[in-house]
Amino acid sequence: MVIDFGYLSLLFIGRVYDVPSVATWLKFWEWSKLYGPIYQMEIFGSVHVIANDLLSTRGTIYSDRPTIPNLPDNRTSRDYLALLGRTSRFQKHGNVNAKSPIKSCPAQQSNHFYNYLSVKFKRLLYQMSKDPSNYISHIEQHTSGTISRLSWGAPHFANELRIGTFGLLATISPSGAVPNIVSWLSHLPTWLSHWQQVENAQHAREGKFFRHCHESVKSAIANGIAAPSYMKVFLEEKEKGKHEMCDEEGQYIVGTMAIAGALTIGSPLQSYILAMCHYPEWQEKRLVSLQSLHLPTKGEAIDHSQYVESSPPLETAVPDYLEGSDEESDTGSIDSIARNASFSYLN
Repeated sequence: MVIDFGYLSLLFIGRVYDVPSVATWLKFWEWSKLYGPIYQMEIFGSVHVIANDLLSTRGTIYSDRPTIPNLPDNRTSRDYLALLGRTSRFQKHGNVNAKSPIKSCPAQQSNHFYNYLSVKFKRLLYQMSKDPSNYISHIEQHTSGTISRLSWGAPHFANELRIGTFGLLATISPSGAVPNIVSWLSHLPTWLSHWQQVENAQHAREGKFFRHCHESVKSAIANGIAAPSYMKVFLEEKEKGKHEMCDEEGQYIVGTMAIAGALTIGSPLQSYILAMCHYPEWQEKRLVSLQSLHLPTKGEAIDHSQYVESSPPLETAVPDYLEGSDEESDTGSIDSIARNASFSYLN
């Protein structure tokens, strides 16, 4: 059953006045307790459906992307693979990625991500021991530094990577650029649209950054000093004729992967630390659980499944789009932020 807010919505504006700009998912979770796991609302003429389980249980028909008003070419541009619609370009990139050097470098083949995780984790532990109250910043530095090493073989790209990631999130988030809420503003010419000007500047800066990273790795390879990285693999495999992607495609494939992992991957760890502060009794419970596990000896294969029990990272505010009819919903746009699903484990 789809529950509408009905008379509680104002004409044209809808319930926008009741959607907070910060921690929006908490309001969605609160409403799910009142109205059930699936409900819809209209904001400035656009119908949004918030659902808990549809994206996981019926993902085959919720796999498209709608047009993001402040990024109107997201469904067709090759610059953002994660934002592409299910178009011919998406199929092409999917086929390329399935055969690409990025796909062929799982942890088992790359010495557990080139051991970059363990190297960066020591620094994180040191920072946490010195200034634990600044844990959010420490974790963001940890995740961005790790993904910077994986992508381009060096940690010094991390600062600019974080800036670019925040810029992209502001572009696509409903709580960032106003046209993502008031969609008709996306039709303004660029000289009148402050938000489009900001996005154009952000995109140009990002492209320049990706080219710089690519050239840095290329120069390091030529000088024989390149550290292991996905970009190094991309360039070496291209030299061997194993793929036909151009340099710009490689720059954005590696770059957007880095953006995807720079900050969002840290959210489970940040949530865990916050939860342990509010519910310290669980620290002892988890310690007992860990002590019951078999600790591997040197050289023994590690079964990571017995150590890690966590939910996936929180979804970004990028909506999914319904490709076909559904017996529960045929309205079109499903807001993936509603997959916050369960905060009950914190209670």
